[in-house]
Amino acid sequence: GVILITSKKGQKGPMQVSYSTSFAQSSVAQRIPVLSATEFKANGGTDLGTETDWIDAITRNGSNIIHNFSAAGGNDNSNYRVSANVRKATGILNRTGFDQINTRAHLNTKAINDKLDLNFNLSYTKRDADLGDERAFEFAQFYNPTSPIFATDPLARYQVDPVQFGGYFEQLGLFRSYNPVAIIEQTRNTRYTTDFNYNVAATYNLTDNFEITAVAAEQRTTSSSQLYRPTTLWFEGNATSPTRKGLARHNTFNFTSRVFEYYGRWNIDLGNNNLNLTGGYSYNQFNGSGNDFELGDFPDNSIDWSNAIGGSQDLLNAGFIGANSYASPDDKIVGMFARANFVINNRYFLNASLRREGSSRFGEDNRWG
Repeated sequence: GVILITSKKGQKGPMQVSYSTSFAQSSVAQRIPVLSATEFKANGGTDLGTETDWIDAITRNGSNIIHNFSAAGGNDNSNYRVSANVRKATGILNRTGFDQINTRAHLNTKAINDKLDLNFNLSYTKRDADLGDERAFEFAQFYNPTSPIFATDPLARYQVDPVQFGGYFEQLGLFRSYNPVAIIEQTRNTRYTTDFNYNVAATYNLTDNFEITAVAAEQRTTSSSQLYRPTTLWFEGNATSPTRKGLARHNTFNFTSRVFEYYGRWNIDLGNNNLNLTGGYSYNQFNGSGNDFELGDFPDNSIDWSNAIGGSQDLLNAGFIGANSYASPDDKIVGMFARANFVINNRYFLNASLRREGSSRFGEDNRWG
């Protein structure tokens, strides 16, 4: 459902501004044991002339830098707080990481002789991520440790075309054997995501013992992804194919969730006993949509063709383009609820609750329970 934001609140007094920062570093803690180049040759493996630790070749020390800013203040009737979090992370796997900014705002105020209490929360997050390709780890476990990284390595026992594979060495003729460094360095795999949330709550005290509350909240998430394998990449780029070299894949995703709730609370003081009654109505609605398509057969490796897909020869050949789109119908959950809490002599606690709920996902005869 909707993520209901609970932000830190401001305090009465003049504005207070704060800043903090932190830095963290990460590294590979444990590795799967594999044969070294020497062990590989001793066990009859083909010697290609060099020694390469493929896990070392595709990893690094990761880092995480965070900056936090905030400002808060208030008076007798209102308080506020705004904050921002800026983060830059680099992953342990080469060419992975993200830049993210998150902002939050909270406002609380009272009105109508303090009978009305208003709370407003807002959150916005934007993340730009480089996802890399984690399958490079898979190939790094069993790729020949005597293979060179680059095609022009002078120690290599045989040479490959330095242009065909983007300057990287590839050992042809084997099943699912690809240069892990070539996969990481030539693949562009990005995702851009934004997330917007807000919730508003209004509580009105009709009497000292009875109050009504209305809540409205919404979450909106959008995401756009691109995966590009150039014509020089052997892994899923078909670098050895006379046709259909390269691959570009685009995805978009949108999600919306809404919540509306109305409920009342009645607190009854019975001397040594206390009865608290709550009853209300809840409405939730969810919607999702998205689309994706992929195509390939690009002319060359002169540009990133994922941003110029009109150059794909697949557009001239029916059946090669993959495309899909979807949109969910209004997915609704409606509920009515009641709850009673009874405290006896400040020692014993009794609770009873009842909820009737319906979902649009079920058939008309089975929606309520």
